[in-house]
Amino acid sequence: QIPYYECKFLILSKKDFNLFWAYGSGIGALMPKSNVKLFGNERSDRYHLAGFGLDARTSINAVFWNHWMARVEGKFGYINMPDIKTTLNNKPDKASQDFVFYQINFGIGYVFNRKIKN
Repeated sequence: QIPYYECKFLILSKKDFNLFWAYGSGIGALMPKSNVKLFGNERSDRYHLAGFGLDARTSINAVFWNHWMARVEGKFGYINMPDIKTTLNNKPDKASQDFVFYQINFGIGYVFNRKIKN
């Protein structure tokens, strides 16, 4: 994804615990490597600009003891690829697809050089 926007808000702050809520969105170009061999044609596995994707996300981030972090993130998006190449030559052969998706991510980690902005 190329442009990405995120806002973060401090919800709760205790001595060894902070809770943040964040939300954001993104848009990006999709360049899949198709790796297709179709109907006896030469295999096509080149990168090609096939379409775009959009998403919106929100997350809850907890920081423990100033450095350990846990995150739960939900993301909803839309993918549109109207020009997926299926053959290596310049024939008008192509595939297309579009779909919506939802995903939930969980993560833990360590935060370096942490500073809280009020």
